[in-house]
This record gives sequence, C-alpha cells and structure tokens, in this order.
Amino acid sequence: MGTLRHTRTLRRARPSLSRGPAVAALAAATVTLLLACHRPAPPAAAQPLPPALQSLRSPEYAPRFGLAYWTGRLDARGADPTWDRALLFCRQADPDRHPNCRTVRLLETASRIPGFAHPDRPEETTP
Repeated sequence: MGTLRHTRTLRRARPSLSRGPAVAALAAATVTLLLACHRPAPPAAAQPLPPALQSLRSPEYAPRFGLAYWTGRLDARGADPTWDRALLFCRQADPDRHPNCRTVRLLETASRIPGFAHPDRPEETTP
C-alpha cells in the first residue's frame, strides 16, 4: 500500500499535459504584448530634417538660409547641432549640385583664419 500512496502523490504533483499549450499560449501573448508596447524611438534618419538642412540638399539656392543664418549656427555650434550636421553633409556634397553648401564651406574655412571677423560683426577683428 505504501507504493500506491506514493504513486497517487506523484500524479497530483505533475501538471496536467492538457494545460501545457494554454500556458505556452499565455506566455507567447504576454511576450508579444510587452514587445508591442515597448517601441524604440525612430532612428534619426527617420525624423524629418529641419528646413535649413533640407535646403542644403536642394539644387536651388535658398536665400533664407544664407550667410547671416549660417553665421548664427556657427556661433551656436555647442548648443545647436545644426551646424555640425550641415558640415557633415556639405563636406561630402558636390558644390555644383548643392549651392547652399557653398556658404557653409566658406564659413568653415573662414572660421579657421586667425582674427576672422564674422561678416555681420566687423568690430571683432583683431589687429
């Protein structure tokens, strides 16, 4: 009789095989729900470009984003990533196909000259 009792105890301790698929389906649904709720931020390339950076890709000159605008971005380069992103694009762009990059490249070159004064602030020149 001792063996019979032990066998009955083991049968009760084992989960029923009929519950296995239901548990697996519940686990799969939980994982799917968690993955669906956690959406990573879209990559930077998927986000729309600001108009100034869009103008750099245009084959037509955009006077709105001329020397004065890019001089301001050059001054704010630590706080505003627009200048760095513009340089990244314009260093690789063909100036004949992207005329708005000419201003960016001009300011990049001029800013390396010792004593360079911004075109809108000539009082900053050093003798």
